[in-house]
Amino acid sequence: MLSIFLCIVVLQYVLLIQANSLYTVVGPGTIRSNSKYNVVVSIHKADGPSQIKVSLNGPSYNETKQIELPPMSTENVEFEVPKLATGDYNLTAEGISGVFFRNSTKLNYADEKPLTFVQTDKPIYKPADLVQFRILFLDENTRPAKIDKPISVLITDGAQNRIKQLTDVKLTKGVYSGELQLSEQPVLGTWKISVSVDGDSTETKSFDVDKYVLPKFEVIVDTAKDVVQAENVIKATIRAKYTYGKPVKGKATVSMLFIGDSEDYKQQRTVDVDGKGHVEFDYSVDPDNDKQLSLELFAVVTEELTGNKQNATASVRLHEQRYIIERLGTSEYYYSNKSFIYQIVVKNVDGTPVTGSSKNIKVVFRDWYNPPTIINFEVPVSQSGIATLNVTLPEHATNYFNVVATFEGIETPIGTIRKAPVSSEPLKIQVNTKTPRLGHRVSFDVKSIEDIPYFVYTIVARGNILLSEYVDVPDGLKTYTVKFTPTLSMVPKATIFIHYVLNNNLHFEEKTIDFEKEFSNSIIISAPVDAKPGADVKLRVKTDADSFVGLLGVDQSVLLFKSDNDLSRDNIFNSLNKFTTATPSQGGEGRYPGQLSGLVTLTNANFPYKFAVPLMIKETPRCSTSYTYPRRRPFRHSWQNYNRSNSFRRPSTYGCWYDVNDRRRTRWINRSSHSSSHSRGMHKSASVLNYNPQSAFRPSYYTTRTHNINILPSKKPHSEQPPPTPAPTPTPIIRKDFPETWMFANLDGDGFTVSKKIPDTITSWMVTGFSLNPTSGIALTKDPSKIRVFQPFFISTNLPYSVKRGEVIAIPVLIFNYMDITLDAEVVMDNSDQEYEFTEATNEVLEKAIDEVRRVKRVTIPANSGKSVSFMIRPKNVGSTTLKITATSALAGDTIHQKLKVEPEGVTQFENRAVFINLKDQPEMTQSLEAEIPSEVVPQSEFIEFTVGGDLLGPTLQNLDNLVRMPYGCGEYVPLEEADKDKDSNMAVMEIALPSGFVGDTESLAKIEAVDRVKRVETKNSDSTVIVYFDSLTPGDVRCLPVEASKAHAVAKQKPASVSLYDYYDTDRKATEYYQVQSSLCDICEGGDCGEGCKKA
Repeated sequence: MLSIFLCIVVLQYVLLIQANSLYTVVGPGTIRSNSKYNVVVSIHKADGPSQIKVSLNGPSYNETKQIELPPMSTENVEFEVPKLATGDYNLTAEGISGVFFRNSTKLNYADEKPLTFVQTDKPIYKPADLVQFRILFLDENTRPAKIDKPISVLITDGAQNRIKQLTDVKLTKGVYSGELQLSEQPVLGTWKISVSVDGDSTETKSFDVDKYVLPKFEVIVDTAKDVVQAENVIKATIRAKYTYGKPVKGKATVSMLFIGDSEDYKQQRTVDVDGKGHVEFDYSVDPDNDKQLSLELFAVVTEELTGNKQNATASVRLHEQRYIIERLGTSEYYYSNKSFIYQIVVKNVDGTPVTGSSKNIKVVFRDWYNPPTIINFEVPVSQSGIATLNVTLPEHATNYFNVVATFEGIETPIGTIRKAPVSSEPLKIQVNTKTPRLGHRVSFDVKSIEDIPYFVYTIVARGNILLSEYVDVPDGLKTYTVKFTPTLSMVPKATIFIHYVLNNNLHFEEKTIDFEKEFSNSIIISAPVDAKPGADVKLRVKTDADSFVGLLGVDQSVLLFKSDNDLSRDNIFNSLNKFTTATPSQGGEGRYPGQLSGLVTLTNANFPYKFAVPLMIKETPRCSTSYTYPRRRPFRHSWQNYNRSNSFRRPSTYGCWYDVNDRRRTRWINRSSHSSSHSRGMHKSASVLNYNPQSAFRPSYYTTRTHNINILPSKKPHSEQPPPTPAPTPTPIIRKDFPETWMFANLDGDGFTVSKKIPDTITSWMVTGFSLNPTSGIALTKDPSKIRVFQPFFISTNLPYSVKRGEVIAIPVLIFNYMDITLDAEVVMDNSDQEYEFTEATNEVLEKAIDEVRRVKRVTIPANSGKSVSFMIRPKNVGSTTLKITATSALAGDTIHQKLKVEPEGVTQFENRAVFINLKDQPEMTQSLEAEIPSEVVPQSEFIEFTVGGDLLGPTLQNLDNLVRMPYGCGEYVPLEEADKDKDSNMAVMEIALPSGFVGDTESLAKIEAVDRVKRVETKNSDSTVIVYFDSLTPGDVRCLPVEASKAHAVAKQKPASVSLYDYYDTDRKATEYYQVQSSLCDICEGGDCGEGCKKA
């Protein structure tokens, strides 16, 4: 009887203690490996000091820490979480004295993956270029990540072939540097660098491999981005300048079009440009046409000296009203009969505030009760465009008011303000600092409609609690200001969580704060503004000590193509979002404390959240949330198992296509386990265009007949022959170093002075860098350092990517004189190496080869201007031909050695050999292969390619002696006897290669897209190849495509060009035809190079 009484007394005593005790335990909702996990424990009410145990428990990690807290206090409990195994983890808190409780919740588990970034030296590469790259691995604090798992790097080409694979990569301060040498004949297209850690992909970086010519000037369309419709005029300035900063002279063709509207509304103007040109368009807007809300200006600038074109685009938004009137950071709620501040901002359409206005703004608050309550205000607009109202709204039945503002006759609905509901949380957070920044004090106010007794604020960022503090508020205050200094871990985004307990109820509020995207580390590169070609240039780098520094210097011309190769500040900060924490699903409804911040909250106070199941104060967790990411299943083409057809269309005159039914015996190979293929390619001369190709879907013969195509005639250059100049100045220094990347260097230390010879290119070099420090993390240069390489008198060339041997090209030599006086110059082309022959035109048909070692031309160049002369040559050898050109005047001179790429003439032929490799019983295998070169082969055109691949289909070993070469040259081979020649193509592709010197007119692509069944049109190889995608093609279809092209380079006697049609999903179903344009030297010659026959014509 006594024992029962004692039990009852003890139980009543414990319940009494629990009634007088209040606690909260707050922690991140997500736990991750190798990181800190902080828990904030607060005692809001207790009779004395309390002993609290806090535990993290899971499959591979169990740790408990114990603290003692006095009443009305807060303490942070820090855990150093090691590497975790996958599974369920719990946060458990237990009061063992002072406050008695036991509470637990499940946590999200996030797998540890470092931030991975790939930097390449360029965004685009040519065949035979060197690809340089760096891979950076960062942790959640942007410091070098500690990785104890194997790292692998895989590089694939445009046909998804594996080109290079690196395993077990070793890092230097979180960075790996590598390179890849491209072959002379790589697969063109988009290549990828894929990075994996322990087999899991972390990052993929793409770059392009293409045949291109660098642009030498940039175009900018300078216009207002926002315009009032009533103005009915668009004004724009077209700016064009060379990469070395001087103005471009030429013409600009500017088009204006309503975005999304038809071509009928298109307007076009042509203006002269000398660095800049001005253009205006009148327009009228159809009020019933919603599409006419924005305009696009498209400008194409044609350089006068070369005819080269560059374009740029700008968009303009049209606004019906002259001003934008908006509510400024004002609450959407009000309290009846209590005054509050309501602010409105008045902006111009470009977003700038209206300043200096003498007009007042009228604001009306109106409800829709009958009769309505209308409250009018009229207040001035400040110099910052802000109107401030002191508003008191009465009690009324509808509980909301509509707000309408009128300024200078423009009436704008502002929105609705509602009466605050009785149950609305009275606690609010207001950030006072307009632009929160790293290292600068940030201020925020905690506001309430009631007196604030105290509060605990917690700052959450990067998936953890970074700062927490108990704040005792003096009596009678409804607002209290908190100041703190942000750390790097809070950038770019952090969340403030405020809570306190009053009358056993938990009051809480959360607010997200955005910081300027700044790093704790810094890097500054000091570089000269100008330099001479080939000069030694010193770069001074300042950064934190013991940093890994990566420098990159690239020709600005490369970045005019695209500029996504470098590291990006925004990309790094956006990637930090992967370290956020999330509140596990609680399975209930209502407002859960800490959900915006990604926290879990354990407490015995009341809060407005209804759990799906009763809250159990025991170790069994209430809920379970674990983030898993399902692996994507591979895509399957819906028509993957169709019967392949060997019936395709052969090109006819003007790009039309007619049926070819060429049935031939083909043999195919079944490969086993592993196979290695040896492929030999060569060119055959034009006399062997009639041949029987290997592919079953090519025509049975190639003819030498040509087809007429519409090609715009080139503008003949004009050159005058001034009288001879006085004796030239001494021979200038030879410029022959013209790389596209100047610097891709790794440095280690704190302060550097780097000296490196700058290339000979007359251009601007953009230098950027990053610094990675074990303590302060990463830093990027805010802006690139720009070094202009320039001299006042220089020569330049305008060469195509390549020409074919035997073609005649007029080499344009541009002489620029940026001195203040006119100069007479002598231009010499030196052929002492006999790599080509000079030619002259006799008439429209005949030409004359000139056996000379050098040719001389004379020209007068006005001050601050340029002139062009040309030399007609016929290259003799395949490969790189060196063009040695010198220009001298009385005051200055320049010499360049420029490379011209020469490709073999004729038609490429492929022969394939397959070798079965079985290394089951031996570690290596040797096989001798003999390449049989036919007698009619084009000299210097042979090349050999090896590929190795595993066969996943497991075919039989019959017919090993026949393989068919895929047209893009990868190591895949397809059996052809299964093909169905009468089968339709679900998607067909036509590739039209233009003759040497021609480029497609990109503005005319819309005409091709208008052809039936054409899905998409694009160009490649610097617009020298037009690619047309068809939705489908059926045997017997005829498609006529209006392909327009113009001469970008003066080339004559062009070799045949190809037109191919193939199935997109089965590229072995292919037909190819050749055509040839008729052109003579009279079309490209100038001055004394043109014979009498040309002049008469």
